[in-house]
Amino acid sequence: MNYREFLGAWEEALLGKGVLAHTDRPEETIDLEGMERKYSVRVGMFCGGPSPEPFTASMELKWRWDALKSARTRTTEEDVLGELLERKGAQGIPTEQPWLRVDIALAGKVHVGSTLVLPSAKAWRSWVNETAQTVDPLLPFSGGTSIESWRGEPTAEVRCDAIGEFSLRGVELAAWQALSLPRQWDDPDREPDESVQQQLEAFAGRLRDALQAWKTCLKALLPAPAASGSLH
Repeated sequence: MNYREFLGAWEEALLGKGVLAHTDRPEETIDLEGMERKYSVRVGMFCGGPSPEPFTASMELKWRWDALKSARTRTTEEDVLGELLERKGAQGIPTEQPWLRVDIALAGKVHVGSTLVLPSAKAWRSWVNETAQTVDPLLPFSGGTSIESWRGEPTAEVRCDAIGEFSLRGVELAAWQALSLPRQWDDPDREPDESVQQQLEAFAGRLRDALQAWKTCLKALLPAPAASGSLH
């Protein structure tokens, strides 16, 4: 599976799960020196329901396709090994399945010109706990000897104005997930690696649910409405 094939499968999965809309405009760049390709897209306007005012919720997805991945996916594993090791007969050398790291950044930014009261330490801890219960399970963390995913903790962007008053400008949550890529072999009888399509569909479904849960969590950061006074 080369770059264009993966990109097609990626967009098909994200469009199918409603994460990516036809109006979203991904950005693709290529480094002419190192021949590394970079992909990024910001979604959220049409996925997961409306953002809670005054927040604009979004999810940025990024990944990079380096020159070695291009070499491995344009030909067979045996040919790449032969070139790297400068020898023939590389059929018996074992290789690890390549993988692609997808970076995920959930964000909630307050509209320009709007301000939001900075939550107290107690309110912030409560919100972080709520986020851990609702969003974190959709962006699982794996540790041990083989790390296939990572998830950070929510961070806040705070503004201090000219008179020394603090306000909340936004919150973010970062994570990443590894996706295994299938290898290509000279030997037609060799058992092929699992297709990436099933991984992508499951991953896209979790991204959709994570963005929806994130938008729900943002509501909990909004200050409680003031109680109306009763008439006597």
